[in-house]
Amino acid sequence: IHHGGANFNVRVLSAGDTVHATVRDNQDGTYSVVYMLTRAGPYKVLLSQVSEERIEFGACEPGPASVSKSLILGDSAATWIAGHMSSIKVVRCDAHDNIVPFAEGLLRFDIRSNGPGEVASTPVELGDGTLDLR
Repeated sequence: IHHGGANFNVRVLSAGDTVHATVRDNQDGTYSVVYMLTRAGPYKVLLSQVSEERIEFGACEPGPASVSKSLILGDSAATWIAGHMSSIKVVRCDAHDNIVPFAEGLLRFDIRSNGPGEVASTPVELGDGTLDLR
């Protein structure tokens, strides 16, 4: 195919859902398929024409961690007792709510407090994108 006009279908499947894809004829015998994945994990691209089908597999990685989308587990407004260890678990998520696994250079978290005294905190990486702030 050197002048375009091929009739084929493209489907992109991610997390059990079909993702919208656009096919563009590059006018040189090639085509570009454009799609955006928002769920991290495996995906597949199905290209079909009449009685033929080709399947390509890939993996989508989470995007950069987002402070506004990250989760704080536990009650950060709880009454803590002076001199006793407390902790909050933070789950780093990207802009699409995917958990961002641990890697060097990730978004760092720390505790800042407003109150009668200082708060010393130690971030403890749990290795799966979450950390405890103690």
